[in-house]
Amino acid sequence: MQDPSNPPHDLIAPTIQPNEARKRMRKLERALDTANEAVQIARDEYHYLMYGRERERANSC
Repeated sequence: MQDPSNPPHDLIAPTIQPNEARKRMRKLERALDTANEAVQIARDEYHYLMYGRERERANSC
């Protein structure tokens, strides 16, 4: 697996410097993490409102 702080050169526009690309990749990763958390919360709240009980979670282990 590649180091996420060094994205492949063919993935990023050639006009963007490596430092800026790393900075923006970190920003994108944070935004995606936040969005993922928001979707999970929304799914849980929707399930509770529709079924009147907490959603069962599968073990992550």
